[in-house]
Amino acid sequence: DQITASNTANQAHGKPDVVDVQYRIFATPAANVGITQFQARRSLVDPIGYEILMTVRNASDQPIKGRLELELDGIPADVLPLTLAPDESWTRSVEKTSLEGGLLQATLAQLTVDPAKSPESDQLNVLTQDDTAWAIVPPRVVQNVLIVSPGNLFLQKVFEANPLVKITVTNEIPSQWPADSIVVLHRLVPETLPSGDVLVIDPETACDVWDVGDVIQNPIVTEQDEASPLMTHIRLDNVLMPEARRLDFKSPVKTLASTVTGETVYVRVPRPEGTCLVLSVNLERSVLAFRTAFPIMITNALSWFAGQPGELQPSLVAGQTTTLASVAPATEHGDESTAGVRVLTSPSQHESAILSQQIGPLTEVGVWTVAQPATDKTVDDATAKTSSQLIAVNLASVNESDLRPVLEPTKDTETAAVQKWFSRPLWFYLIAIACMFSAFEWFLSQRRLIT
Repeated sequence: DQITASNTANQAHGKPDVVDVQYRIFATPAANVGITQFQARRSLVDPIGYEILMTVRNASDQPIKGRLELELDGIPADVLPLTLAPDESWTRSVEKTSLEGGLLQATLAQLTVDPAKSPESDQLNVLTQDDTAWAIVPPRVVQNVLIVSPGNLFLQKVFEANPLVKITVTNEIPSQWPADSIVVLHRLVPETLPSGDVLVIDPETACDVWDVGDVIQNPIVTEQDEASPLMTHIRLDNVLMPEARRLDFKSPVKTLASTVTGETVYVRVPRPEGTCLVLSVNLERSVLAFRTAFPIMITNALSWFAGQPGELQPSLVAGQTTTLASVAPATEHGDESTAGVRVLTSPSQHESAILSQQIGPLTEVGVWTVAQPATDKTVDDATAKTSSQLIAVNLASVNESDLRPVLEPTKDTETAAVQKWFSRPLWFYLIAIACMFSAFEWFLSQRRLIT
C-alpha cells in the first residue's frame, strides 16, 4: 500500500514510480573442491621432458585432505598429497619425462574432512565436473641423422647428447643417400645436394645451390631473424668468429643471421626436395662450438625438420572455441566422404561434421576428438589414428567451482568498509598529519606576507 501511494504521488509530480526490489537467496552453502587449472607443455630444456601446471581450490568452509592422481595414457605418473585450508588454492609445477606423450589426466581422490569439525562431510564435494582435468602432451619424434664430416668431436657430441637422435658418422660422401635421415654436411659437399632435409656447416666447395667466394675475416653478426623459430634463444652478436665463407646462392634464400657488411652466415634455402640450412662459420677456429648457442641452434634445426608446430597444446576452458591447423575442403557436389571432411566427436560420443577451421564453442567437459569419418573407405585405420587430434576441455573456473551463494551485504560488512581507514599502519597516519601541518604552516606564512 505504501508503494502504491508513493507511485500515485510520483505520477502527480511527474516522477518515476518506485520499484520494489527484494533480495532473496534460494540456495544453501555447498562445499566443493575442484581443479581450476591444468596445463601441460614440453620442456624447453629436456628434449623428452614435459611440465605440468595445476591448481586445486578448496571452495568450502572446512579443511580437507586428499590427493591428486596423475595418469598418462592410463599409466600412473604421480600421486600428490593435498592438505587445504578453507578457501585455499594449491598450485604446483611438476616436471616429468615421456617420449611418446599422450593424454594426461588429473583426478581428485580420497577427499576427507575431520568429522568432529565438519559433521556434513558427506557433502564435501558436490560438483564432480571439476574433479577431473585433461591435458595433451605432444609426442616426440626420434630422428635419424647422417653426419658427413672429416672429423669434428664437438659436432658429433652435440647430436649424441640429444636422446631423440640416432646418428651415423662417415668421413666420405656416400654414393647413395638414405631416404629417412637428416643429412649433416660438415665441410664435405657433393656437387648435387641430396633430397630431403640437409644441414650444411662450413662448406668448402660449390654445389648446385651456391658458389663459394672469398673468406670473410672476423665477421660480426649484427642482424638476426628474431621471428624465426630457427633463431629462438640464440644470440650470435657476441660470438667470436675469426673466419667464415662467402657464399653466392643461385636461388632466393631466407637470411637468419648476417654481418654488419651484409654477408650472410646462416641462411635457410627453400627447395622442392627439402629444406636446406647453411651455416658458413668455421667451427675449428670459432668459439661457437663452445657456446650454448650452438646446441640450441642444432636443437632448433631438428625441431624445424621434424615439423613440430610448438611445445604447447593448451587445454581449453568449457565454452571456448579453437582453430584447427588444417581442414580438407568439401567438394562442389557436397560429397563429404570423398572430400575427407573431418568429424568432431564430443566426450558423450555425439558426432558432427567440421566444415571450417573454427570449431566450437566446446561446451562439454572432457576429451574431444577430431578424426576422419569411419565411412571414408580411402582412409585405413593406421592413417585415421595418426591424423586424429585430441582436444582437452576442462571446467577450470574458480567462479563455477565455488558453489556457495553470494550473501547480501549486512550492516557489519558496511561498518567494516567504513572502518577500513582506521586499519592502516601507524606510519600512514603520521605522514598524513605531517602533510596537514606543513600545508597549514605554508598557509600562515603566505597570510603574513600578504598582510
